[in-house]
Amino acid sequence: MNTNSQKAVVLKDLGNSLFSKGQYADALAKYKEAIALDPLQVVFHSNASQCLINLKRHQEALEAANKALSLDPNHVKSLVRRSSALRALSRNQDALTDLQHASMMESNNKNIVSELTTLMEVIKLETDVQHQTTATSVQSSAESKTPKYSYSALKEASTSLQNILPDVPQPATTFGEFEVHWRSLLAHPDLLHSYLCSISPSKLSSIFKDLMTADMLYSWLLTVSRLLDLSDASSHSHGVQILENVCSLPRFSLLRIFLSPTQVELIKHIFSAMSAMPSLAEDCSRLKGKFM
Repeated sequence: MNTNSQKAVVLKDLGNSLFSKGQYADALAKYKEAIALDPLQVVFHSNASQCLINLKRHQEALEAANKALSLDPNHVKSLVRRSSALRALSRNQDALTDLQHASMMESNNKNIVSELTTLMEVIKLETDVQHQTTATSVQSSAESKTPKYSYSALKEASTSLQNILPDVPQPATTFGEFEVHWRSLLAHPDLLHSYLCSISPSKLSSIFKDLMTADMLYSWLLTVSRLLDLSDASSHSHGVQILENVCSLPRFSLLRIFLSPTQVELIKHIFSAMSAMPSLAEDCSRLKGKFM
């Protein structure tokens, strides 16, 4: 360990001592000094993120956690801290992805499981409220004699948004690359489908290892469903290869626990479609038990 690294560890320890006393701003200053001396230590950035969370500087906390996870995508504390920052910034779906990832890394961590359960309940409640609000809004709109927006204006805005499309990235070779690409394409289902199809199913094991989340799995299943809806045998074969490689991932059985009812219905649809195709009957029998 060189001199700078040694000094950085001393500063980190001082920061830990100050943090334990509730002196978060002072602790943050020590962690930043440590980072200046040794910026490649995950724990320095992660501890700084927790200080920033406690100081309610959540955007900065998110950035610090992002830096930590760029150094180690599997650092559980950083995943939990980024999730906390995302929740504070009202980005609950992104927070859920991080907690699911953390729970797969430490499946026996009761605190993570508890936070995950709570967040899933919050998201479910938010979804229910949104559905109720949408229904009320639709009803009110139907009853209103004076619409607030013209059809032509809405159509023009929709067309403009559709024209602003990201480029489809080159296929990822690491989980970190995949996560960035996947998040950037979530709002564009067709582009995401094209991107997922560009990744060889045989590469899934090396890309994901034990890091795939339930939301990522859902994206892959949607792609499989679309491939099965096509008429050519090569698309069907591609879909089957995806299923084979996905269910071979470590902790796949744990991943299934976090599937929503909608996602479970999608799996049922996939195997119903496969069972209706004589050419896929054997594959259906072989794989169905692993997913359902």
